[in-house]
Amino acid sequence: MSASIGSAARAASDPASGRPAATDEARAALAAQGAPGLAVRRVDDSCPLSLWLAWPGAGPPLADVVPMLANLGLRAEDQHPLGPVGSGDGCATGDTVSVDEYRILGPPELATQALAQVGELGETLRAIWAGRADSDPLDRLVLTAGLTAGEVALLRALLRYLLHAGLPLSEAYGHRMLTARGSFVRDLVALFHARMRPGAEDPDGAAELAASLDRDLDTVAGIDEDLLLTRLRDVVLAVVRTTYYLPGEALAVKLDPGRLRWLPRPLPAAEVFVSTARFDALHLRAGLVARGGIRWSDRTEDLRAEIAGLMKAQRVKNALIVPDGAKGGYVLRRPPDDPRRREAEGRACYAAFIRALLALTDNRVDGVTVRRPGLVCHDGEDSYLVVAADKGTARFSDLANAIAVESGYWLGDAFASGGRTGYDHKALGITARGVWESVRRHFAELGVDADGEPITVVGIGDMSGDVFGNGLLQSDQLRLVAAFDHRHLFLDPDPDPDRSYAQRRRLAALPASSWDDYDRSALSAGGGVFPLSARRVPLSPQIRARLRVDAECLTVDELIRSILRAPVDLLWNGGIGTWVKASREDHHAVGDKARDRRRVDASELRARVVAEGGNLGLTEAARVEYCLAGGRCNTDFIDNSAGVDCSDREVNLKIGLAAAGRVPGPIGGSSPGTAPVDPSGRDDLLAAATDEVVQLVLADSARQVLSLSVSERQAAVSVEGMARLTGHLVSAGILDPSVDPVPDQEVMRARMGRGPVLARPEIAILHAYGKREVFGELVGSELLAEPATAEALDAYLPATLRPLISPRFDRHPLWRAIAASQLANDLVDRVGAGFLFRLEELTGAPPVDGVRAFLITRDLFGLAWVWEAVDGHHQPAAGAPRRARRRGDVPGGDRVDAAVEALLRCRMLQEYAAQWLLRRRPRPLDLTAETMRYYDGVSEVAMALPETLRRLGAREELDAIETVRRRLLGAGLRLRAAEQVARLKVMVNALDIVDVALQHDIAVTEVLTAYFDLGVRLGLGRLTTRIVDRPGDSYWETMAKASLRSKLASSHAQLVEALLARAGGDLDAAVERAARSGGASRVRAVVDEVVEAPEVTSAMVAAVVLRLDDLADLVP
Repeated sequence: MSASIGSAARAASDPASGRPAATDEARAALAAQGAPGLAVRRVDDSCPLSLWLAWPGAGPPLADVVPMLANLGLRAEDQHPLGPVGSGDGCATGDTVSVDEYRILGPPELATQALAQVGELGETLRAIWAGRADSDPLDRLVLTAGLTAGEVALLRALLRYLLHAGLPLSEAYGHRMLTARGSFVRDLVALFHARMRPGAEDPDGAAELAASLDRDLDTVAGIDEDLLLTRLRDVVLAVVRTTYYLPGEALAVKLDPGRLRWLPRPLPAAEVFVSTARFDALHLRAGLVARGGIRWSDRTEDLRAEIAGLMKAQRVKNALIVPDGAKGGYVLRRPPDDPRRREAEGRACYAAFIRALLALTDNRVDGVTVRRPGLVCHDGEDSYLVVAADKGTARFSDLANAIAVESGYWLGDAFASGGRTGYDHKALGITARGVWESVRRHFAELGVDADGEPITVVGIGDMSGDVFGNGLLQSDQLRLVAAFDHRHLFLDPDPDPDRSYAQRRRLAALPASSWDDYDRSALSAGGGVFPLSARRVPLSPQIRARLRVDAECLTVDELIRSILRAPVDLLWNGGIGTWVKASREDHHAVGDKARDRRRVDASELRARVVAEGGNLGLTEAARVEYCLAGGRCNTDFIDNSAGVDCSDREVNLKIGLAAAGRVPGPIGGSSPGTAPVDPSGRDDLLAAATDEVVQLVLADSARQVLSLSVSERQAAVSVEGMARLTGHLVSAGILDPSVDPVPDQEVMRARMGRGPVLARPEIAILHAYGKREVFGELVGSELLAEPATAEALDAYLPATLRPLISPRFDRHPLWRAIAASQLANDLVDRVGAGFLFRLEELTGAPPVDGVRAFLITRDLFGLAWVWEAVDGHHQPAAGAPRRARRRGDVPGGDRVDAAVEALLRCRMLQEYAAQWLLRRRPRPLDLTAETMRYYDGVSEVAMALPETLRRLGAREELDAIETVRRRLLGAGLRLRAAEQVARLKVMVNALDIVDVALQHDIAVTEVLTAYFDLGVRLGLGRLTTRIVDRPGDSYWETMAKASLRSKLASSHAQLVEALLARAGGDLDAAVERAARSGGASRVRAVVDEVVEAPEVTSAMVAAVVLRLDDLADLVP
């Protein structure tokens, strides 16, 4: 802007005298800087100021301009349109130029302010007119506080962040308070500059400004004003990076949430807020290495509440994978009405959001972290940013990857999973198929084959959606009786399975379908499709009967609530929003105002099973209430985890292939090549591995829901143990009960006898945080450097890619994270979240040694093979035809009970054997050495055990083995697996037997015979059964019994050792002499008395142990 514009010497008392010059200046400004061109003149005391605004063409109507001026504090008294004043030279486009004069009322100092800020005044008007900035009362701070247009935009963004973060004040109130506090606002902006301006950081000045703001706050009397100003100060001090000084980027601030004590828990590790006139956006990460989707939201007022809730769910969902949880979302502030223009605007705003995120993220070049020039950072290195598709952004992954590649970001097209170079989740149906694994598990435990038996369903969503559409195609026996989305209500009270399935397939195949595309002739009598805009919906007798409602007509809200309450087999949530709350919760606490009128209480649900394909469909308290009342559900982070699992594998495979650098010849070929991994070749490799990746992902989903069932059974007999585990996770800072409420011991005991002591959603939370704890222990441990853990990476990789990635990937930093994640998942899924904690309490062993014991016992007892056999024995073979069955055709409940029993027996054996190793062997346990020491001997015991027991007439042990074997075989478990599981109860003694054989250099079979011969003669098998089957009344009693059981086995082994020392080469004879001794008679007498007692106490077992020790000392 020329200096002459601000010169008072050129002002005139007669407005007309300055018009030609002002007009020329306005036209020149228009040509140089865009519309509107601005000239300012001082006039007189009665009307101190005139503005000349130049516009291309005819110019805007007065009604568009006056409010814009008013927000700047410029009250127009009148307007003088000067009309067209020429063309060509006055406008960059060559169009006709119009100039309007506005006479502004106000105090005399207004002219001084305007002339001093004329450049920023013009920039503000141009930004507003171009749509780059809002027009609101904060604009007057340009004149009253001397702020720049950019500084006003910054202040506006900070205020909008507070509103999204739950500030209980209105935006209008914020505008009033800030415009009245010019001095405070100036210091606040100055503090921001002192901390964040590149090349001009001023820590001392920042400290002085912060102290000045504190003094100002001490003078604030109003509670609301203090709240607003204090939080604004807090946010400025929490900024660690910003795009404010980067040209061409959307305004973004990266915050350290730990400095914002008023934010609701859980606090993310990092938070980015982006705000422009077109959109607001948030990205929250639970850790610096985190991953999660970006959604196109419709939450214009409480975006952070939605994203924080999703990040929390993603955080526990990501316990299954390497990175921590993250979530991002953006909302359009000016959404166009036209669908195509709205889609284009959503895509453009998504791109701006992604660019802002990458602008605040470090890069990696040749393995070294590189920060963006011109970026002041008050945090550590932060180079890992990965995003994924979510609601509304399913087609944007290619766009995100193109931006990452264009910006030179080190992950390239591994930045956003999916898209052209990744796995198409919708085409694979991976998320829905993962949810279906949960559905299978639920119904199997109800005795229903979900793949072949008719199941009645109500749903949230439509067939065009990924999770809903793919989910409702998982079985042709699903009888969808009602559904709704944001457009329509679908009602089909008595659907024909075949016709209904055919219609669902047809709709899913359409490019963009809705329930309105459903063929009405395929509906059953009384069915229909109704728009959500309908005022009321008439209900046919068939619909009333199906939904069990009496009214003949319902409003849309009432009908949606009736659908949610329908008495059906399955409620499938494939949509967005929170639809079910706990009875004790109010709608405000749910944080989803849009669904308040349509939400129901958990106590009203009549579906037998709820499947959560969408996030946050039920509150946590609602899930628990529903399960305690007999319903079956997991959590959203369990049910829909397959999507994030698939995304994680895709990104890691891309990174792994990039780390490999070179590939062999054709897939499956044997001749190595020398060509680097080019993008097309890499994409071919990923495509070839698709089926394997899908199977690995679905195996993860099936395994973790089966694990919940085993832990549910285990919790029923270990109330205090589960309570202590919860307390441990809380005290270790891993679980925050204010965020994820879990019951204490008192609540668990109160539930006993009335249902489960822990609901499945609560167990899911313990499992998720248990995995996080194990991962944290492992990722930095020396255990991962041992060759025996290399199999963790091999198990993670598809077989087709393993030879390419595995040999070179062990030096990549991601390798340790993958290995730690794999081991953590395997351990918790197999032995539960409390395994390491109990081992530490019983033996004092640190967690990493507990992991070592887990791995050794897994291999010694061949448990991996058993797990695989049990995991898959009740699932249909891939591609097997589905046939309709009647309820009761297959003993589904028995089959699942057998699977749970088998895995629970594996847990019991492994916990006992792990304790044995940690008590008896040197620490830290050597994986290779300990496995080699015992493997052959344990295998020999397993092979010789059945015949040895039969020969000795060990009826107690044989009967127990046969009972379990027959039950498992009858339930469909393979013979070898059934026999191996049945022997586990007796195999707990194997390590004692092998250890004695090794120490005395004697055949394992000789020790085995002597061990069980003595056990039969002394009745020790019956006593062990009583100890195992009758747990103690308290946690400490149970712990004491576990210790005494171990001592009983140890004394038993020591007795065999004592006989060996006196055997003189004839161990059988020594056993015979011992069995006939008076000491043996005393042992038998005590054992008989204990076994016949109503309750076995620790003191009783201790008495038996003492008698055994005496017998070892007195044996002839």
